[in-house]
Amino acid sequence: MTPKPAPTRPAFTLIELIVVVVILTVAAALIAPRLLATPGRGAERSTLALAELVSTVGTRDALTSERLALAFDGRSKTASVQTFRARADSLDWLAQAQWANDPLAPAVKLDDAEIVSVTRESASIDPASWRLEFRPGTPRPAVRIVVAQVNAAKAWRIDLARGSMRASITPTLRGTIQPPLDPLTIDLDASGRENQAW
Repeated sequence: MTPKPAPTRPAFTLIELIVVVVILTVAAALIAPRLLATPGRGAERSTLALAELVSTVGTRDALTSERLALAFDGRSKTASVQTFRARADSLDWLAQAQWANDPLAPAVKLDDAEIVSVTRESASIDPASWRLEFRPGTPRPAVRIVVAQVNAAKAWRIDLARGSMRASITPTLRGTIQPPLDPLTIDLDASGRENQAW
């Protein structure tokens, strides 16, 4: 009588192990950033994007003669650059001009951030919904926007000084009394006039 061979247990092949390791690695790469995300990063990204949008308006106001506005819609929590021009679908050159979002400057959605205050020169503006117009041929006003993280004390101050093309960002805290907005301050470096004597 010949002995019966012992039953073998099923085992994984090397290929199956490699496939499982690759799947787990991809899953970890997709999930880890969401788990490790620090609170406030979304608000900080929104603030940086808003500061870039303010800089876009400052630059275009300095270099072009088009009528621009920086607008914020409180219902959609979206900031955008707007231009004043005739409707694109109108063939009548006498058609009434109106404000429309500029397709060259993408709008910024403030998901994890909220606008706490808006100041134009020394006048406060309702932060819920606003439009700051920049008219060609007139001095551009100094603008300050304070953005805060939702339900947190962390905040940022975005300043666009008169004559400057770039906005500056300063970290601050919600509820902090901000220094006065100096409408006559001109950042020569940011406005491209770093070699000009002051």
